[in-house]
Amino acid sequence: MADSPRPGDVYTAVLHLVQAELDKEKDPELVELAEALKTHVNRKTIKQTVMTSVYGVTFIGAKAQIQK
Repeated sequence: MADSPRPGDVYTAVLHLVQAELDKEKDPELVELAEALKTHVNRKTIKQTVMTSVYGVTFIGAKAQIQK
């Protein structure tokens, strides 16, 4: 991202990391959940959680943000 002619977007970069992790899921008990999450994980969801992480949002707080 550092060599890009445009400024980077950290939220999109994190989104791509999350999507890659969902794509890599191999546990038979979690594959269905990972597939379902793919349609719900987007930049807006990632942005809110990443923005508040620097202010010390807890796991429970981040989970509550996503469940809205």
